[in-house]
Amino acid sequence: MERLSGEHAWTEDPPSRVRRFVTNVRCAPGPGQGEIAVRSYQLLFRSRGDTRPPEWVAAERRDILRSVGDALRLRSREITVDESVLRTQNLAVFL
Repeated sequence: MERLSGEHAWTEDPPSRVRRFVTNVRCAPGPGQGEIAVRSYQLLFRSRGDTRPPEWVAAERRDILRSVGDALRLRSREITVDESVLRTQNLAVFL
């Protein structure tokens, strides 16, 4: 807890400002009983402070959702980024 209250608790300083766009969501029966396969595209916009240019990361996401009671839970997620080499300095956010 002491580390979290210090000035070096962030993995990014200043922390990124992030916006995610999820589009083209397609659902199909999943591989197992009570599962749903979901494919979607994601565009991540990230800006960090005023000295670095903003960054964009585009990816395809493949999720398997499992029905648990009255809720859906994420069983697995596979992300394929469109670029073969990410041009970001670091990527400390979830896609």
